[in-house]
Amino acid sequence: MEIQLTLVKSFGWPLADIDRTDAVSLFDFIRHVAGKSGGVIVVNTSNPESPKYVTTYNTDGEAWDLYKEGNYLYVADKSGGLVILNVSNPENPSL
Repeated sequence: MEIQLTLVKSFGWPLADIDRTDAVSLFDFIRHVAGKSGGVIVVNTSNPESPKYVTTYNTDGEAWDLYKEGNYLYVADKSGGLVILNVSNPENPSL
């Protein structure tokens, strides 16, 4: 079975500054991206052809992985340890 993927849109900053992304959390049209040293980057993809950068939550370490449960986003932050963010307002994560 062959799967074909089509690139809809790519955009630059701040995602262009990320050396590698291993995890993306989905919350309706909000994407939380583990951006390593770039922290957690929030992107609105309600219009896939025109994704919008919303904000960045800078962590103390490097955001490597994400897990979302309810209103909480668990971030594996390498040297920063486990960071638990409240994402009840998904466009504005907070401790």
